[in-house]
Order: sequence, then C-alpha cells, then structure tokens
Amino acid sequence: MIDRRIGCALFLAMTSVLSCSNDENPTVYVEQAGVPCQSAAQCYPLIDAASLIGTATCMIPPSDGYCTHTCTQDSDCCAVPGECRTGLSQVCTTYTSTTGKYCMLSCEGDAGDPQAYCHLYAHQSFVCAASGGGDPRKVCKP
Repeated sequence: MIDRRIGCALFLAMTSVLSCSNDENPTVYVEQAGVPCQSAAQCYPLIDAASLIGTATCMIPPSDGYCTHTCTQDSDCCAVPGECRTGLSQVCTTYTSTTGKYCMLSCEGDAGDPQAYCHLYAHQSFVCAASGGGDPRKVCKP
C-alpha cells in the first residue's frame, strides 16, 4: 500500500489538483466542486467562474461552505473546459430546502464503498446521501 503522503504527492504531480493535505487532514480536493469556501469568489479559481453554465455558489450548510454552481441539467456540470479535473461524475440536483439545482459530486452507482468514495473525492466529512429537495439524487454532501 502506498503511504498517503506519497500517493497524494503523486496525484498532485499528475493532475495539478487544488489541494493536498497533511496527516491531520487527509482530504485531496480533486474537483473544484466541493472545495471548502466562505464566499463564491473563492470558487472555481482555475477557470473564469463567469464562464460556468450557472452561477458559482458557496453553498453554506449548517457550518462551512463548499463550492458548486447552479444548473438545470446534468450536462451543465463539467460543461466548461477546465471546470472538472477528472472523470468523476457530477449531477445537477436539488439540495435540501434550497431553491434551484446545483452541481454535486455523484456517488450513485459507485463501485465499492460510497462513504469512502465521498471521503476520498469530496471531503473527509462528506457522506453519500440523498440530496434532498424535490429531485433527490445520491451525492457527496456535508
């Protein structure tokens, strides 16, 4: 098994991800959606956020926020070159009691452990659960 620090360094070298972490915070943010934020201005720094199909948003649940953007259909997610860094699936879905739909990392049909998937690819505190709202999907969420 590869030491997490070595694996993280290799992953960074290969993909130029947004963040890699230390032993206290093993989260690797491989996508721009799901990155922690305090405001929308912090979201999608690798592209011009105005080019997104939808509006960049710092979704603030009960605690820290995370980056996403509004959408109307799944194809709006990852539609702009550079928006998504990997082939990880994102879906356009409602989120709890908010209005509108947002792009979120999908854990629908993930082979293996969906909770471990969300911990690895979204955030160590995220879980795979129904997005909520009127059109629930299985997504990685806080």
